[in-house]
Amino acid sequence: MTTEGTPPGKRTRVLDALRKRASTARIAEGSVVDPFELHSYRVVIEYREPTYAARAGPSAKTYRGTFRVEARSPASAEVLAREEFREMERLSSVGWAREIVRVTTVET
Repeated sequence: MTTEGTPPGKRTRVLDALRKRASTARIAEGSVVDPFELHSYRVVIEYREPTYAARAGPSAKTYRGTFRVEARSPASAEVLAREEFREMERLSSVGWAREIVRVTTVET
């Protein structure tokens, strides 16, 4: 996911945590991991921040996070990307919730 606006030190910790979690999830997908069976996907998650909008005033702004994952299928790629998205949300320093509006998965 892009981490624009995140301080460099925190960005590194966040990305390291996400990479570790994603690699664990990829291994857990199947008992034997054959790299030739995994496909690369770009998953774009569009989301809103309704709690922030309620506090700062109405905003129709939709944000976007892009995740690159390896998975056996588009459905698995979406699950992994959603997990990374939620982990990024958990590690962010803001307190408002993020509401997923749309998910687009493309094999790369």
